[in-house]
Amino acid sequence: MPELYLAIYRLYQEGKIAQGREIQDTCCHIIYKLRSGKGNMYAMIKEVLRLNGGPDIGGVRKPLTDLLPEDKPIAEECAQMVREALARYVG
Repeated sequence: MPELYLAIYRLYQEGKIAQGREIQDTCCHIIYKLRSGKGNMYAMIKEVLRLNGGPDIGGVRKPLTDLLPEDKPIAEECAQMVREALARYVG
């Protein structure tokens, strides 16, 4: 979500703290959702990147656990949350 964090930084520089906090709160909710899976968060992040059109960089290295099947819906929800946040705050 680098675009969102760049927007937060820009708003901070412009003195628009409340708007930056709103985006930060949205980012935190996305991160909380990422952490709600039962498996490895890095596997979740890689899946969200892939779902949002990023490169398919494979799974995580051992001994970390790959994306668990039951975490796939959570990753899909996170990917949607990222897309909605980008549309709302970045344009």
